[in-house]
Amino acid sequence: MKLQNFIFQFCFAIFFVFSVSLISETIYLRPKVFLKKPSLYLSDLAKIDRAKDREIFSNLKEVKKLSKSELSDILKDEFEIRGTDAVLIPLFIPYTNSEILDSLEKEINFDKSKWRISYLGDEIYLPEENLEVKWNLQNAKENSGQKLISLDLFFEKEKIHTYRLKFLFEEKKTFYFTKSDIPKGKTLTKEDIFLKEIFSSDSKKTIELEKILDHQAVSNIAANTLIEKKHLNQTKLVERGSEVDIVYLKGNLFVKGRGIAKNSANEGEIVKVSSLSNHQLISARAMEKGVVVVE
Repeated sequence: MKLQNFIFQFCFAIFFVFSVSLISETIYLRPKVFLKKPSLYLSDLAKIDRAKDREIFSNLKEVKKLSKSELSDILKDEFEIRGTDAVLIPLFIPYTNSEILDSLEKEINFDKSKWRISYLGDEIYLPEENLEVKWNLQNAKENSGQKLISLDLFFEKEKIHTYRLKFLFEEKKTFYFTKSDIPKGKTLTKEDIFLKEIFSSDSKKTIELEKILDHQAVSNIAANTLIEKKHLNQTKLVERGSEVDIVYLKGNLFVKGRGIAKNSANEGEIVKVSSLSNHQLISARAMEKGVVVVE
């Protein structure tokens, strides 16, 4: 009886070990695999013990959909494979900055005399074959500034990856520049400035002529400098085109009227004023905010 029990236990143990060895290890495929080299290993496809890793493909250069059945055949049914089929995306063919920019410019077909586009990112990498590339131009409207534009990668009409690339759009605009060095405190006149066209992405730099003329430089401005609001004292007691009180002082005589300032001025500076009553052009001095005095 004891001998029979021993034989039974021994046979059961052998059967158990043999059965366990027949059970396949389960692996779960990743749906997308991005490769930076042409060789594909099992560890790229699924989480697996390093000792069981092996090369699946040695020279993968194009996008490929790897089915579970194909992988099972390659592995000779050693593993139970779960998950969806894997899309293999080898990204090791460089797409240079100039190629990226040329591709976008051709797609947009913009007027190069009015617009300039610069690519602000690094080169990207694409598969060598079996891929369709499309620009998503939703953010590529003709207005200046930095923009993120999508470059979509398609395989068998299905989008498999998107690069979000940064570009700078600049529009040709006209700005005022200084003809020569302007010292701090100098009041600018037409002789100090000139117009020049440049490409710019910043519309806030635009400043109207009336905001330049008769305004003082708050610091030294070098020659050929684009004039911005920060360069000038924008606060004036009297602003060009504004209505002002005209005060006539002569002895004990005090007369007050209204007029339109023809130039801007700070305290003590001469301002030309057109009287609202008779449209006569007179000279006066700025005394306080919105008030000029005829002496």
